[in-house]
Amino acid sequence: MSTGHGFTLIELMVTVAVAAILAAVAVPGYQYLVRNNRMSATINDLVTDLHRARNEAIRRGLTVTICHSTDGRRCGSDWSSGWIMFVDASNIGKRNQSSQAGEPLLQVHGALPAGATLDGGANFPNYIAYSALGFSNNNGTFTFCDARGAPHARAIIISKTGRTRIAHTASDGDSLSCP
Repeated sequence: MSTGHGFTLIELMVTVAVAAILAAVAVPGYQYLVRNNRMSATINDLVTDLHRARNEAIRRGLTVTICHSTDGRRCGSDWSSGWIMFVDASNIGKRNQSSQAGEPLLQVHGALPAGATLDGGANFPNYIAYSALGFSNNNGTFTFCDARGAPHARAIIISKTGRTRIAHTASDGDSLSCP
C-alpha cells in the first residue's frame, strides 16, 4: 500500500492565500523604501555638487556657478530638468556662450526622476554662485518634492557662508510646500 506524497488542494490554497497577504503588506513598504532612497540619492547629488562648487571656487580663486540646464551646456529654465556647474569668469550667473573657453564646464547633472521637482525659491531661482572665498551669492532653500507631496518634501538649506544642511522644514521652521 502506498501513501501519496504531495499537497492537497486545500493546503495549496491556504499557502497561496498567505503568500498573497504577505505580498499585499510588503509591496507598499517596499515602494516607500524605494521612493525614499531615490529622493536621498538625488538630494545627495545636489549637495555633493554644491560642496564641489564651493571647493572649486576656493581652489581656483574664481566664482563657480551652478545653474539649471536642459541641454547640459547652457543655463535653462527649470531646476528639475538638471543643472550644470561651471567657472563663471564673467560673474553673470549664466554660462557665457561667447567665451566658453574661459568658463569651463565642471559638472553636468541630468533631469530628476519622473514626478520629482526641485525649486530654488526666491533666492536661487536661476543659479547659485560661490565666490573665491567660498561664500554663496545668497542664503536660501532648495525644496525637493516627489509624487508623495509636501509631507515627504526635503529642504537643502544654504547659508551665506556656503554651508549646506538637509532638513524637513524650511530655514524659518515653516512647513515645506510643493508645486
